[in-house]
Amino acid sequence: MKLVGANASATVTGADELPGKSNYFIGNDPKKWRTNVPTYAKVKYAGVYPGVDLVYYGNQGGQLEYDFVVAPGADPNQIKLNFAGTEGMRIDAASGDLVLKLGEDEVRFHKPVVYQPTLEPLSSAPSPSVAAASGLDPSHSFPLSGIALDSSFVLAGNNEVAFRVAGYDPTRALVIDPELFYSTFLGGSNIDYGNGIAVDSSGNAYVAGFTQSSTFPTAAPNGGTPLNGTWNSNYGTAFVSKLDPSARTPAQTLVYSTYLGGSWYDIANGIAVDSSGNAYVTGQTYSSDFPTVNPYQSYGGGGDAFVSKISVGFLQVPGNLTNISVGSDGTVWGIGNLGQIWMYNPQSQTWLEAPGQLTQIAVGASGFVWGLNSAGNIYRYDPGTQNWDLIPGNLAKIAVGHDGDVWGINSAGQVWHFNPQTQNWDPVPGVLTQIAVGNDGAVWGLNGGQIWRFNPGIQNWQQVPGNMAQIAVGADGDVLGD
Repeated sequence: MKLVGANASATVTGADELPGKSNYFIGNDPKKWRTNVPTYAKVKYAGVYPGVDLVYYGNQGGQLEYDFVVAPGADPNQIKLNFAGTEGMRIDAASGDLVLKLGEDEVRFHKPVVYQPTLEPLSSAPSPSVAAASGLDPSHSFPLSGIALDSSFVLAGNNEVAFRVAGYDPTRALVIDPELFYSTFLGGSNIDYGNGIAVDSSGNAYVAGFTQSSTFPTAAPNGGTPLNGTWNSNYGTAFVSKLDPSARTPAQTLVYSTYLGGSWYDIANGIAVDSSGNAYVTGQTYSSDFPTVNPYQSYGGGGDAFVSKISVGFLQVPGNLTNISVGSDGTVWGIGNLGQIWMYNPQSQTWLEAPGQLTQIAVGASGFVWGLNSAGNIYRYDPGTQNWDLIPGNLAKIAVGHDGDVWGINSAGQVWHFNPQTQNWDPVPGVLTQIAVGNDGAVWGLNGGQIWRFNPGIQNWQQVPGNMAQIAVGADGDVLGD
């Protein structure tokens, strides 16, 4: 990908310096050593076009993103991208995504997000030229969100793409944020083939094929028991993998991945997925010990077809609860119908009763367990005494993050954040009916079905599109609701 007609001498600087320094002691010549090298969250090319900066950064899912920051009065139509080597380009009519054809494969760029921001405290300052043209103080920068605008990719010929932006205010700054949605390798150290792919309604990709790699990536579903399947060293083995492109980290992208075969040659040729996320795989096997469950027939010899269903879903656990909370380390606590407090023991797969009575419970990790009783009194579990400490205040809802970050809502809907230094509650602007805290520190809330996310930069809430009755944040940072 290249910028068409861009300034080849654009100034390159780091933005958003990160804590800590890097040191490079390479070779035995001290003159070539480098110490206390700063690291940055973003790289900025200032003035790639007149009045336009280009900023590169990584998102929480480990994907590279880039923004074009257009100063007031500058022309966004001068921005053009060239994709050399592509065999075809199209705009997906349903999604607005840019799709590049590369042989038998496709690379997809998400429909651009375009907005005109408001000011926030410094996060990645615009270049002096853009700041000056914008009338902005360099100590300020553009926010993570603002006024969203209608936009699209435009095919310009010669493998070039431009951006269409409708209804923007030319007297204000403009941010154009295209994104390579996802593109990944999947394989090990030897030959690997993907022969079939299916996509469910959530956008998860299910891939089936053949591998001769003993190092092919495998993953157990939800961090639990690995699926049945081992690599064989004779001819190769079928594989089935599920990938979540919306995962926050690359490690979480591989939802599950397993070998599927016996001691001889096995290959998966096709895969389909139903509305419940069950995967159906078909192929050919020369293994008499191919893994089967309730088989229709035994191995016939000479190479048989196989059909397998892979189901990863909920397993019922004994017990009855009215309220449950799961910590980032898998710690599970719950409340019974009479207010009894229970902690799940994964070894015995039974519930152990804890002292006290509560109506709500919230778990960050094993050392951060908080609860409320029917009167709204706030309690924090002390693992040393195995009892509950009363904390000043009164709440109707409570939520705890991975590191013990505690948020709550009182009966009037006011939002509070626990201050561990003062051991008291600090008020937070806004009114909510529900609140949830993620492992990454992100705080989400609901009010009348509207969805809000707390922005620590401006110490206030920003609305997120959608409408929900309930909200929760998973251990991997996924936000769930209904």
